[in-house]
Amino acid sequence: MYNLQQRANNLFSFAVTVIGTVLGLVALISAITGYGSTDPNLQVDTNNIKIVTRRYGPEDTDYRNNFTPMFNWNTKQVFVTVVADYQNKQFGRNRVVLWDKIITSKEKAHLKLRNVRNKYALIDI
Repeated sequence: MYNLQQRANNLFSFAVTVIGTVLGLVALISAITGYGSTDPNLQVDTNNIKIVTRRYGPEDTDYRNNFTPMFNWNTKQVFVTVVADYQNKQFGRNRVVLWDKIITSKEKAHLKLRNVRNKYALIDI
């Protein structure tokens, strides 16, 4: 009959073997599918830009993007953000988030949005 220490050792060895095998399979599947190397087709068209001083400047933008290649067996959601990158004399390079969205499924990953207003204000002091 086995004592308690031998049984615990067998159980621990089996658990470590199973975990190592699962991690090896995850690494192999990730290498085969090219995990992290997707490049979605992105297209942003700015329809209307109004340059205003000391006020909120709204922009109307079209988004036509296909994020379906980013979804695989390990992707639960994709965070999409549109960032305005500009320069001014006082601060140099500036980046401001204009719009963002969380895509939760592959079926909703093909975006075709027209005349979308900024979600966040573009204000330069």
